[in-house]
Amino acid sequence: MASGAYTAGAFALAGGGSSSAGTAIAGAGIFALNILFSKGSGRRIGHNKHENQMWDEAMRLLDIHDKDLIQRLHQKNRKMPYAETLKELIKNLKEILSKLGL
Repeated sequence: MASGAYTAGAFALAGGGSSSAGTAIAGAGIFALNILFSKGSGRRIGHNKHENQMWDEAMRLLDIHDKDLIQRLHQKNRKMPYAETLKELIKNLKEILSKLGL
């Protein structure tokens, strides 16, 4: 928390009150930003859950249950263009499967 202490010191030097109040404010701000950016921001909030659901649905529709194959597909799919829809994801996965000879 060295940056929080530095911010609190600057806050106190600027006449902003006690350094403990400044530290609490700075700490709360840093904590809030950390939570915001760890979850994603803007339209990406909750997006990973949607991607996971779409992936699971694609595996179900393609009748893929082998965990090793699922992992290989996931690794190779990272190199494919981003799929916004389930239809695009299935198209990408079918292309990968054909390259794997499956």
